[in-house]
Amino acid sequence: MSQSNVRGAESRPWKQPGAIFEIARAARIEVPGSGAKRTIHCPFHDDQWPSAFLSDSNVFYCSVCTPGRGLGLKAFAQALGVAGPPRGRFEPSRAAPAPRTEAPAFTASDAARVWQMAYERVRNDATLAVDRPVYDYLAHRGILGAWEESAFGVLAECMDLPKAVAWWPGAGYRIVAPLYDATGRLSSIQARAIVPVRTKVQFPKGSRTAGTVFANRSGLEVLRGTWKGPRRVLLAEGLSDSLALSVVSLMPVVSAPGTGPAVHSIGPWASGYEVYLALDQDEAGRRALAPTARQAFEQRVERVFEVGWPGGCKDACEVVERRGMADLVRFLDAIAEGSHAGR
Repeated sequence: MSQSNVRGAESRPWKQPGAIFEIARAARIEVPGSGAKRTIHCPFHDDQWPSAFLSDSNVFYCSVCTPGRGLGLKAFAQALGVAGPPRGRFEPSRAAPAPRTEAPAFTASDAARVWQMAYERVRNDATLAVDRPVYDYLAHRGILGAWEESAFGVLAECMDLPKAVAWWPGAGYRIVAPLYDATGRLSSIQARAIVPVRTKVQFPKGSRTAGTVFANRSGLEVLRGTWKGPRRVLLAEGLSDSLALSVVSLMPVVSAPGTGPAVHSIGPWASGYEVYLALDQDEAGRRALAPTARQAFEQRVERVFEVGWPGGCKDACEVVERRGMADLVRFLDAIAEGSHAGR
């Protein structure tokens, strides 16, 4: 590059390819040292697995925080509190976040205690009136039927919750569901907000959630090795889809707690099964398909199918919202009967 071009690039720091990498490093985010796209732990939510990436075209994308869109360089820097350089080295502004400190451990016992309280609240008729916003939210999305499957619990500010999750109910994270390890033992939880928030779901800070999954009753039997039915399992993603599918699927349902964790959700339990990958039909879901399928074959599955949601819908919940629960039932019944294998 000529000297004049170098001077021109220095005078336009926001347009330098890869400038976003230096913005991230200025905010003390670990960025891999090579590649046009670099996977990172998202700085905007409690990211147990790397679910975000930066590109040398100066775009930030997170499958949890910015699904379907991304942040440009200036918006990313502003969100981090990093002052953009006029040139040369990027320096954090006074508002830059402090280095992360080790979060207190959130144990499987903590998860079991929270789940027990949340589950008991759902079964308590005396709390129905005060918890109406939760049930209205689920009814609006067409997935209130998950109540009969005991697939979710309800959190409230009056509960004696562990410190790591005590703030959830007050911030709108009222729906909670258990996460199981590869052997079907409850090991963590995830909460879902019922109000508009930037981050729709939360894991407990300090929890060990790698390789955990949601599971309906038959899905738990698959994890525990006690399932006696046809060796087919539906692998979905996300708490809301897990609730929708737990109501209507004839097949056992196991759901990753997000797109990024999908590849880690398939363990030895899948050996000998036909696995139907019912991931979201969006950019993040499509990127996750190939590595998740490879992981499935490494676990010696019989076959892998991609489930393409009907009518151009993105996921199971969108099928319910746009086409009705009956249409989702017909679609899943056809898969379970072997007359439709997705794509």
